[in-house]
Amino acid sequence: PPAPADLSSLPVAISADLGFAPVDPAIRARFEDVAAALAPVFGRAERADPPLADADRIFDIQRALQFIAAHGARPAAERALLGPNILENLEQAETFTFRDAAWAQGAHTALYRRFLGFMEGRDILISPAVATPPFPHATLAPTTIGGAPMRTYFHWLAMAYGLTLTGHPCIVLPCGLDADGLPFSIQLCGRRGGDARLLAVAQAVESA
Repeated sequence: PPAPADLSSLPVAISADLGFAPVDPAIRARFEDVAAALAPVFGRAERADPPLADADRIFDIQRALQFIAAHGARPAAERALLGPNILENLEQAETFTFRDAAWAQGAHTALYRRFLGFMEGRDILISPAVATPPFPHATLAPTTIGGAPMRTYFHWLAMAYGLTLTGHPCIVLPCGLDADGLPFSIQLCGRRGGDARLLAVAQAVESA
């Protein structure tokens, strides 16, 4: 196991919504409590949203390409056996064009480069792990976030897929309970290639 990092020397960024993701008010409130408790243990903790503009559309298109590749050629009889979430992805995929796919590739590269710049001078980005409180396991996905309808059934995962697009390592740490007594977690994102460093920081944050 890595030796825990010295948090008192680390510069970190704190973001409640990564600058683009919808976040339930209860999650945001709980995160603010956790952020306030954690900030003093770091060398420098600043509020800063990463430059993840276009993350939703980039992810929508790239995700759609994968679903077309996996399921697009299935005959109608097989499509009828697919679950509603997969069918929604396929229907969305059929609205995109080759030009959309080309745009997503270029926009993804630009997002990656912007995020590299954002992480310069920062060791860690701290955010909530997901946008909504836990929901019943029989529910395929929540339909609203903070009372607002979701754009897609997977929009509640924006806190995760926004950082997935950056290619940077992330780890989720359990961090107590929310106001309803349900599990709450935070997400730490480290620098590109800094997986071992992130594990060391996470171990120290967990102890703190």
